[in-house]
Amino acid sequence: MIYNLSLSRLSLRSPKGYPQNFKGETMQESTATIKLTKSEIEWNIIALVWMEKSSEEFRRPHDATMFRKLKKDFVKIKNDIIDGEKNLEAENKNEEKIRTGSQSCEECID
Repeated sequence: MIYNLSLSRLSLRSPKGYPQNFKGETMQESTATIKLTKSEIEWNIIALVWMEKSSEEFRRPHDATMFRKLKKDFVKIKNDIIDGEKNLEAENKNEEKIRTGSQSCEECID
């Protein structure tokens, strides 16, 4: 994975949750699309669990809440991927049955 961040676009959260740049000015928050494999998503979930627990240990509840929300999002994404894989596998099995003609049909009456 390669992360390419520009400091001019990087934002920090103010105590009220509004994005700010390094000068403290409120700005629009940028977004990014990052491609991850299922195993990379699992590694991120593990890392977020560690970060959440560390934040709780060091009495940083705001950070723990942030990591908990991120972990929840990653878990949802992982579950969506698993469900999509199951649906694709079921579709492939149905197509295989149709292709091989293993479906039952009624007898023809002449």
